[in-house]
Amino acid sequence: MDTSRHPNHAMDWFDCVFYGFVTLTSLGYGDIVPMIARARSLSVLEAVSGIMYVAVLNQLRRSGCCCHGQHLGRPLEVWNGV
Repeated sequence: MDTSRHPNHAMDWFDCVFYGFVTLTSLGYGDIVPMIARARSLSVLEAVSGIMYVAVLNQLRRSGCCCHGQHLGRPLEVWNGV
């Protein structure tokens, strides 16, 4: 943690949200860093889940699952071989 901003090493709610957002989006500014192994492990899981979230949304968009039963203008039965 940046000791110039947090001289007593206390974090408020905004700092926690900021750290979560920076980790989830994998920006990694480095002003808040987990110190113990358990916190580092949770940070890794949060970063991986942020990357997977974007990958899953992109795949859903590209596969046509967001088209309410339509895939590129055709019913899903045509694409499923029915």
